[in-house]
Amino acid sequence: MDPLTQAVLGAGVGQALFHRRLGGRAIVVGAMAAAWPDLDVVVKFDQWSGWIYHRGLTHSLLIVPLAGPAVGWLAWRVATWRARRGGPDPGRRADWLWLCTLALLTHPLLDASTTYGTQLLAPFSDRRFALDAIPVIDPVYTVPLVLALLVGWWSSGRWRLARGAAVAALVLSNGFLLYTWWLNGQAADAARRQLAAEGVTDARVHAYPTIFQSFLRRIIVYRPDEIRVGFITMLDPGPIRWFRADPPADAQVADFRARWEADLLEWFAMGKTFYRSYRDGDRIVVEATDLRYGATGTTLWGIWGIRTVYDAAGRVVVPPTRFSNRPSVNMTNLAYLKRLMLDRSAIAAPAPP
Repeated sequence: MDPLTQAVLGAGVGQALFHRRLGGRAIVVGAMAAAWPDLDVVVKFDQWSGWIYHRGLTHSLLIVPLAGPAVGWLAWRVATWRARRGGPDPGRRADWLWLCTLALLTHPLLDASTTYGTQLLAPFSDRRFALDAIPVIDPVYTVPLVLALLVGWWSSGRWRLARGAAVAALVLSNGFLLYTWWLNGQAADAARRQLAAEGVTDARVHAYPTIFQSFLRRIIVYRPDEIRVGFITMLDPGPIRWFRADPPADAQVADFRARWEADLLEWFAMGKTFYRSYRDGDRIVVEATDLRYGATGTTLWGIWGIRTVYDAAGRVVVPPTRFSNRPSVNMTNLAYLKRLMLDRSAIAAPAPP
C-alpha cells in the first residue's frame, strides 16, 4: 500500500491500544514504525533493484519479532532521555516494545493484501505472497483511519473517545479489506462460469483489483493455446468482453525467455506474464509484460515490463531494459475509472496491444 496508508494504519494501532498510557507519542511512533519498511525503495544498484529488493527483507514476518522490539526499545530510550530533561513520563518499556512490534506487523500484512507480492519469509524464501484483495491505493480503506486520527487530535486528551474512534476505523477498514478479498474470488468465479458456458474447461483464471477502485477487477485467463484479458465490475456484473492473444513462438522470444532478466520478471510477476515480438525496420523488438497490472479497457498489455532488440541475424543489439507504460494520473483518467466501476456498459472491448 501507499506510504500514507501504512503510516495512518500504524498510527491507528497506537491510538487504539496505547494512547491512554503513552499519549500522542503512541500515534507518532506507531506511524513511524509502520512506515519505515518502505525505506527499501532507496536500494537502487541498477534498474532491477526495485523488483528485487522492494518488499523483501524489511517486509518479512520473520524480521518483525526482532526489528519491532528493537525499534520499541529505541523509542523508550528516547522517551526516557526526554523525561530526564523535563519531558513527560517515559511510560513503560513494555508498552513501547508492543506498540512498535504491532505497528510494524501491520505493514507486511497490509502489503500482502495487494497484488504486488511481498516476501513474507525472507531471507529464507523468496516466495512472493499476494492476496489480490485491494489495489495499492484505496481511499475507502484509508479515509476511515485518517478520520479517526482527526478525532483523536480533536478530542484533546479524551482517550476513551480517541480509542473508540481508532478501534471503529480499524474494524471498518480491515472489514472492507476482507470484503474485497471475498469480492476478488467472486470475480474469478464469475469469469469461470462464463468460460464454462462457452465450453472452456481448461483455463486458469486469476482476478486482480484495479487502481483506485476495488469493485473493478482485471481478469486474466491462461489456456494452452491462448491468453485472455477482460474486466468486470462487481457493482454491475455482466458478460466479460475478452481480448485474446496467442502465445508467440518465434526464435527471438524463445531466446529472450531463456535470459535471466525474463526469469526475474517471471518471479516478480508471479508467472502472470505475456510476451510479444514485432518488427521495427530491420530489427525485431521483443517485450515481456506483467499482466497483473494493465491499462483499463484499452489493451491486454501491462503497464510495465522488459524490452530487448535483436538484429536481422538474431543478435541482441539492445540489452534487456525495463519500460513503463503507466497512464497519467489526471482528472480525465480518474473520471473514466469511476465510470468503468459504476457502469459495466462503459467497459470497452480491449484493443490489440
